[in-house]
Amino acid sequence: MSELKKWLVHENILVRAARARVLGFAFLAVAWFVSYYFLPYGVLRGVFPSANLPLGNGFFSAFLTIFLFNLVVGCGLTVALNLLSAKSIPLGYFYPLIQVSIFGIFLGTDSFAISHGSRLFPSITIISGAGFYELTAYTLVAAATARLTLWNQTGWLGGSLERIKTRKELKLERSEVFTATLGVLLLLVAAAIEAISIIGT
Repeated sequence: MSELKKWLVHENILVRAARARVLGFAFLAVAWFVSYYFLPYGVLRGVFPSANLPLGNGFFSAFLTIFLFNLVVGCGLTVALNLLSAKSIPLGYFYPLIQVSIFGIFLGTDSFAISHGSRLFPSITIISGAGFYELTAYTLVAAATARLTLWNQTGWLGGSLERIKTRKELKLERSEVFTATLGVLLLLVAAAIEAISIIGT
């Protein structure tokens, strides 16, 4: 666990963002392969509320709805979780890891609201889809705000809760602001790609 801490709380934002993305790819690969070979087809279709967002009939309406949902829910939850750490590991990292694992299951079982017609075999073609940019955005936001932790729990499921910073100490360095901004820009790209794919169907 100490090695994981070194990976995710490195002083250099570029190092911890890159390492968090590598870890995310590992989670994605495992979830994608396992779901492709072992899980029922379409097992998660319609399970998550985000699949039923009221997107409207036009591109701008769909784009804005998708972007705001991902910004408020995805990024908002990531930043909020980073206010707390367990064994000095910011919990905001876990939201992107959970999301990337779910995304891997979606890919492997074709659980998307708009079906691809078959399971998607693991490949690098994922980099052209909205999911890749959306999950990268969450990872960047998690890494950028990882030092905003106010409280640390000494154990994973228990232990004492320690106050390690005051609210006045919560501030981002310029490089972290840039990284978080890049994450938001990637969310815009992801929303545009997804809106185009939905309106075009």
